[in-house]
Amino acid sequence: MVPRKSATELLYDELRRRAERSLAYLHEEWRRLRHIRPLAVTWVSDHVVDDHGKPIDDFVTCFLPEDESRHIKVVHEMVGRTKACALMLIRQQGDEVRVIYETPIGTTSWTYKIEDRVNTKILGKRTIRQNTDYVGVMWSPSRGQA
Repeated sequence: MVPRKSATELLYDELRRRAERSLAYLHEEWRRLRHIRPLAVTWVSDHVVDDHGKPIDDFVTCFLPEDESRHIKVVHEMVGRTKACALMLIRQQGDEVRVIYETPIGTTSWTYKIEDRVNTKILGKRTIRQNTDYVGVMWSPSRGQA
């Protein structure tokens, strides 16, 4: 008998699928700018309103400061303010672009190597890992669930 997933696990799986489908954005952004701007996305888990009092019931995106040392502070604030149930962090670091999808029960990461092709750089083939790369805001291997 195959063990059934809980409703929470099914929700996180669906959000991960949505996150993965959104990764096409990376190729568009790369073609336009030749780099990837740091970005955080959170999915709200409760009633949240924006600065104008309008309800937010899906996800929130935020371009992060170019100063990488400020990323985690901004992400922590964003997770708290949006009452996030899931987080996706996109950053270009050196010769790769890394996307980390993090929930309280684990992570999925997608890494794209930046490759040289005939005097131009492209996003290469991606690798996918489970519970190895993490932001540490909602989950980490040492804590298990946050």
